Amino acid sequence: MTATVRALIDQQAGAQPDAVYATDGEGHHPLHYGELARSCGRVATQLVALGAQPGDTLQLSLAATTAAKAANLNVQISGNSLEVTASGTS
Repeated sequence: MTATVRALIDQQAGAQPDAVYATDGEGHHPLHYGELARSCGRVATQLVALGAQPGDTLQLSLAATTAAKAANLNVQISGNSLEVTASGTS
């Protein structure tokens, strides 16, 4: 049986909520698995409330931060795909 990404995140968050999932490029501002797991549900709920359905492609414009990494993963977990445009680039 293959586990979903969401199930793996929830498993890691349950075992080690303070373990680091990602940091910014300089190793600052860590995003912990516990925070990531909590945000997954919030983002999916917000996307559904806005009318997103599994299979939809969503577009966000984000700076390259740990929040952007989490947003990308959260959108994918909700069953959507994501096109990310990094702000500050041409």
